[in-house]
Amino acid sequence: MNTEQEQWFEEWFEKLVKKSASKQSYMHFDRSFNYVKRKEAIKTFFAGPIDNVSRHSFYPLIKYNKVNKRIKKIKKTDGGIGIEVKEKVRPISYAAHFDSIIYSWYAFCLSKLYTAFIKEQKFFENVIAYLPLGKSNMHFSHDVQAYIKKKGDCIAITYDIEHFFDTLGHQHLSEKWLDILNKPQLPRDHKTLFKHVTEYSYVLKEDIESVFPETFRVDRFRYCTPAQFRKYLRGSKFISDNPDIDKKMGIPQGLPISSVLSNIYMIDFDREISRIANEKDAFYRRYSDDIIIVCDQRNAEAIQQVIENGIRHAKLRINDSKTELRIFRVDEFGEMGCFDAAGNASKLQYLGFEFDGKQSYLRPSTVTRVARKRKIAISSAINKAYGPTGHSTYIYRKSLGRQFHINAPSKGSSGFMKYGKSAIRALNSESIALQLQRVSKKLEKNLKKAIEKKEAKLIRDKVTFNHKI
Repeated sequence: MNTEQEQWFEEWFEKLVKKSASKQSYMHFDRSFNYVKRKEAIKTFFAGPIDNVSRHSFYPLIKYNKVNKRIKKIKKTDGGIGIEVKEKVRPISYAAHFDSIIYSWYAFCLSKLYTAFIKEQKFFENVIAYLPLGKSNMHFSHDVQAYIKKKGDCIAITYDIEHFFDTLGHQHLSEKWLDILNKPQLPRDHKTLFKHVTEYSYVLKEDIESVFPETFRVDRFRYCTPAQFRKYLRGSKFISDNPDIDKKMGIPQGLPISSVLSNIYMIDFDREISRIANEKDAFYRRYSDDIIIVCDQRNAEAIQQVIENGIRHAKLRINDSKTELRIFRVDEFGEMGCFDAAGNASKLQYLGFEFDGKQSYLRPSTVTRVARKRKIAISSAINKAYGPTGHSTYIYRKSLGRQFHINAPSKGSSGFMKYGKSAIRALNSESIALQLQRVSKKLEKNLKKAIEKKEAKLIRDKVTFNHKI
C-alpha cells in the first residue's frame, strides 16, 4: 500500500468497526469475527498481491424478499373512504462475512475515486445518495423546498427508475467502472469483483434453513462447516444464478459495493442532466433511483425529453405510475400553492415528505405505518404489564412515550418520534409538529381504551391483577 492507500485503509477500517458495533451479527456460511483483533490480517490481505482477491473463493449470497406494505386512503365510487394496500417487494442479498469485507473495502476505494471524478466533472452536488455528505433525506427535501420557495413560479417533476439494481446493464457498468479507474481494462482483482456482482449465485434463506435446521448446525455462528457446504449445497438445486444473466443485466441489492456501482453506472446520465439543468437554470438531484427536476414551465418539456432519452440510453426504464408533475404558483397575495397538471390543489412528494408550497408534511403512509406499530406496541406493553411476570409497569408507558409521544425528551426519543423531531428541525415545519401531536393524542386515547378493555376481560374471567400501565 502507498501512503494514500494507508490513509484510506485507516479511514475505512474505523468506519467498518463503528458500523459493526451498531449492527447485529448475522448467520452465513462462514463465521463472523472480531475486526479489531484481525486488523493486521485484513490489512495484509489487501496490501498483498491482487491475486489474493482474484483467487479468493466467494460463497454464494443469501437472498430473501423484504416486503413493505403501503397503505393509503382512497375514495370509493360511492363517495366513501376505503383503504388500499400495496406490497412492495425488495429482493435483498447479503454476502458471507469475509466476502463482505472485500466488497466493503473496494466499495470504499471506488467511492473515493468516484467522488473525485464527479467533482472534476462538476456534477458532485447533483448526486445525493450513498456519499458521505453528512445529510439525510430530510435535509435533501429541505434543499428542494428552499429552492422552490426562492424560485417562485416553477414546475417540479419526479421520476422513479423501475427495478433499478435489477436492470443495470453489465456492459455499460464495465465501461463506467473503467472510466473511474482510468484504465483500458479492469485489473484482475476488479475483474473478479465485477464477475461476482454480475454473475452472482445465491441461495434462498428459507432453503438454507430447511437444509440446515437449527438442530443440525455445529455452532450458532454459521449455518454449516465448509465440508457440509460442499456436501449438501455445492452443485445442488438450491444454488441459483443471476436470473437475468442471459440478458447481461442486474446486480444484487444489499452488497456493500452495490450502491457505489449504481452511482458509477449513472455517470453519463448525471453529467448530461446536470449540463441541461445548468443551461436552463434548473435544479436537478438524483437519490439512487429517485430523480427530481425543478425548472421554469417554459423549459419543462425540453428537460423532460433529455431525461427520458438519458434513461433509455442507459437501458433503464421509468416507472410511469410514479412520475409526478407539480406546478407551483405564487398568487397576488404572495402565497405559494402547489397544483397537479389538472389545476387541483396538491402536494409534491419527495423522499418521504410532502410539500404544498408553504409547509412540509410527513407522508400519510408514514403516519399510517406508525398507527399499526403503535397498536402492536400497546398490545405488547399491556400483555407484559398484566401478565404473571408484569413488573415496574411505569417502564412500559415510558417506552411507549419514547416512540410515540412528542413530549418525550429529545435525547430519550426513539423510532418514529426521534425521526419526526429531527424532521421538524431540518424542515422547520409546524405542520409536522402538529402531525406528531396528533400521534401523541392517539397514543393516550388508544392506551386508555386498551387498558379498559384488558381489565374488563380480566374481571369477567375473575383473574386477579395488580399491575397497571
